[in-house]
Amino acid sequence: MTNRGEERRGVGAQAGSPTPFGNYDNWIGTRVPVATPGTPVQGPEITIPDGVALLVKARNENTNRIYYQRTSESVLNSNQRFSLDPGESVSYFVTTASLFWFDAVTAGEGVEISVEIGRPRGSGILPEFRI
Repeated sequence: MTNRGEERRGVGAQAGSPTPFGNYDNWIGTRVPVATPGTPVQGPEITIPDGVALLVKARNENTNRIYYQRTSESVLNSNQRFSLDPGESVSYFVTTASLFWFDAVTAGEGVEISVEIGRPRGSGILPEFRI
């Protein structure tokens, strides 16, 4: 546990960097729309480097909530799914964006996802990634 204002760093951290690998030199993002409410959509196959979080954000233009969960069945279950209001975001340290399933109240609404990729600056390490 760290105190407020302290920086948490792992082995091999770059000076001044909050991550163990330094800052990445690139990022990717995409939109995941839900065409038909009640028909879940799986997140894309984006492999996420170790130490990097996937950001999932409900689009600002949405008029209703977006739901997400780990399976297509559980995202349809109101007792198991999580929700995001328009503009709200969450981040998870997961291995791929395809672990997420999305559903919407309104057709055509959805989420935006983004993740840092590429070479950590100054590390000489190139994590494996694919889309």
